[in-house]
Amino acid sequence: MKKLFLLLAFAVMVTLQAQDKSIATDEKFPVMTFETRTHDFGTLHEGDVVKYVYKFKNTGNAPLIISKIKASCGCTVPSGWKKEPIMPGESGEFTVQFNTRNKIHKQRKTVTVYCNTKNKMERVTFTADVIPDPKMEKIRAERRKKWMEQRKKRMEQRRLKMKNKGERNKKEILRVRKKLTFEEKDQVKTHEIAVKKLEYKKLKVEQKLLRYEHKHKGNISAEKVKKYKEKIEELNKEIKKHRKAIDKIYE
Repeated sequence: MKKLFLLLAFAVMVTLQAQDKSIATDEKFPVMTFETRTHDFGTLHEGDVVKYVYKFKNTGNAPLIISKIKASCGCTVPSGWKKEPIMPGESGEFTVQFNTRNKIHKQRKTVTVYCNTKNKMERVTFTADVIPDPKMEKIRAERRKKWMEQRKKRMEQRRLKMKNKGERNKKEILRVRKKLTFEEKDQVKTHEIAVKKLEYKKLKVEQKLLRYEHKHKGNISAEKVKKYKEKIEELNKEIKKHRKAIDKIYE
C-alpha cells in the first residue's frame, strides 16, 4: 500500500513538471538580432563628432517594444528608435552619436537598450582611438597643475589645523592637571573676561568696516579703512597679551 502511494505521488510530480515545461515553452518573447553588436570608429581626432546606425531584426515570436536607450557616458547620444511595437520579422534601427571632446586615446562605450526581450535589456558597444588636440591637452595640463596646487594647499592647511589642534589639546590637558591658587584663579578669570571684551570690540570694529565698505562702494576712503584696520590690529595685540598671560600662569 505504501509503495503504491509513493508511485502515485511520483507520477503526479512528473505530470506537474511536464505541465510547467509546456507552460514555459509556450511563453512568447521578442528577440533582437543585430547585424553587429560592436563597431569600431577607428582613429579619430579630438573634437570629431561621429555617428553609427545599429540595425536589428525581431526574430522572436512577440512584438518588440523599446522603452528607452541609454549610453554609459554623456558623450554618447542614442536617438531615432521606433516608439511603436516592432512585429516579428520586422526590422528596426537606432543611431548613436559620439562626441570625442575630452575623450582621448582608447575609448570603449556601451549602449543599453531597455526592451521587453527575455533579458529585459540588450547591449551594443563601440570603440575608437582618439588623437588628442594639442590645444586641449595644454588646457588640461594647466587644469591638472592648478588642481594639484589647490590640493597641496588644502593638505597643508589641514596639517596646520591638526598641529594647532594638537597643541591646544596639550595646553588644555596641562591646565586641567595644574592646580591653581585662589589668587592665580582670579588672575586667569580677569584675563579671560578682558579677552571676551576685546573680542567683542574687535567684532564691532570689523562690522563697522564691512558696513562702510558696502555703503561707499564707489568712494571708499583709504585713510578711513586704514584706521579701522589699525584699530583691529591693536585689539588683536591686546588679546594676544592677555592670552600669553593666561598661558604663563599655567606654566
